[in-house]
Amino acid sequence: MSLSENATIKKAYSGVISVEHILPQNPPKESAWEEAFAQEDLKAWTHKLGNLVLLSRKKNSSANNKDFQFKLDKYFSNGITDFELTKELKPIPEWTISECEKRHEVLVNRLLKIYFV
Repeated sequence: MSLSENATIKKAYSGVISVEHILPQNPPKESAWEEAFAQEDLKAWTHKLGNLVLLSRKKNSSANNKDFQFKLDKYFSNGITDFELTKELKPIPEWTISECEKRHEVLVNRLLKIYFV
């Protein structure tokens, strides 16, 4: 509950939760993803915490391997998402290696704080 809107209220999500890779696992050839991320970065960052978000299964399957703006539109269809960590992506204009690294560091630090406090 450390990352929920209201830690005093336990709110259960009733749907199927899935893990979405912002930078896709299999970016389409000649896509914006391949232009923005070197092959080494694709391999290094695809499965790291900073590149992952929680979504409903339906939103995850509709986001697929599309570009970042398309994914954001799907993540926030109807203007909302059920997951606090996913909400943090809304103000990010484009997904870059720098954004992925920053988010990774923030999330790892949060986890360490939760674990050791």
